[in-house]
This record gives sequence, structure tokens and C-alpha cells, in this order.
Amino acid sequence: MKIGIDIRTLMDAHYSGVSEYTLNLLEAIFQIDRNNEYRLFYNSGRDVRARIPKFNYDNAEVVSTRYPNKIFNNIMQKILHWPKIDQMLGVDLFFMPNIGFISLSPQSKKIITIHDLSYLRYPEFFSLKRRLWHILINVKKLLNKFDLIVAVSENTKRDIVELGQIPAEKVSVIYSGISEEYRPIEKGDFQFPKVEKKYHLPEKFILYLSTL
Repeated sequence: MKIGIDIRTLMDAHYSGVSEYTLNLLEAIFQIDRNNEYRLFYNSGRDVRARIPKFNYDNAEVVSTRYPNKIFNNIMQKILHWPKIDQMLGVDLFFMPNIGFISLSPQSKKIITIHDLSYLRYPEFFSLKRRLWHILINVKKLLNKFDLIVAVSENTKRDIVELGQIPAEKVSVIYSGISEEYRPIEKGDFQFPKVEKKYHLPEKFILYLSTL
């Protein structure tokens, strides 16, 4: 198969959740699949090639367009529905690791990952700019165009079914992987006393990592 993948999130100067998910998922796929062909798509009016990871695999090709993003997203993809990204790439299947402005033909198979629907569940916690962005994308309409929706948790699946009004059979729960660099640590670990001292940690504590 020829598979297209949206890698626009990899243009970010600083990676967070979705960028890390996309990068690690691609690296894992390329290590186990040498048969299918992958065409990785991004668009940017600026030269961001230095930010895009190097995928040195014979079956992976990065394809880019150079339109200003506001014109590409809001006019070309949202209003004109052109170009059809799957047709431009010549692929059978297109995968999006997150929501975004996209125009795809009815003929191709489409898969999207949804990490959460907090912007629909709790819009009051988002800025006016972010709420407007989600309104323009029209998440409910977008999800209905996909053949398969990947949810990263059972809770996200419930939100997709309830808030997105998507049939449950179209949603598959696939938990995000864990990099080998992450592991449980014991208090005897040689790193622990230094961390404990640096941050004045109590006997029991919870470490929580978020975007901020």
C-alpha cells in the first residue's frame, strides 16, 4: 500500500504530546514495516526543513508544499477543498495523528487519532483564539469523514461517541506506547537522592508532567 501521513505537527519548534506521539509512532512503524510506501506530508510558507526529523528509510518520503499556512488551511483546505492531499500524494490510505484542516477525496481510506475532546467538553478553559480554531475545523463534521477513529483511552472513546455522535464501532482504543527510556525508579536508584535534594521532595509525592 501507499500510505500518506500528516506530519505538520512535526514542524513545531518545541515538541509536546501530539508531536512526540507522531514522531515515536512513525519511528516504530518504519522499524517494523519495510513493505508499504509512506509519504509524509507537511505545508509551510517558511522553510522549516531543519525542524523535520530525518526519516532515513527507503520506503519513507517527505513531501511538502510551500503555501502560507493561513491561506492553505483557511482558504485552500477549508473553503476550496483543494488540493485533495491523498490524491496529490498518490496514496491509498491517509492517516492523521491529530485534528487539523484537511481536504481528502472520498475514494481514499482515512484514519485519525483523537487524543481527547477537552475543547468540546470544557470549552471555557480555552482561549477565544483556540475556540475559534476548533469551530473552524468543525470537529464533529471532520470525524464523520473518517473510516476509523483511534482513541487513546476508553474515556476518549466515550467522548467521541457522545460529543462527536460517532458510532462506537468506528472507534478503536489503541493506547499510546511508552518509550524504553521511561521506567519505574526505586529510592535506591543512584539518580534519586540528587533529585530528592534538588527539589526538596517529601517522603511521598506525585510527579505530574503536562505541556506547561
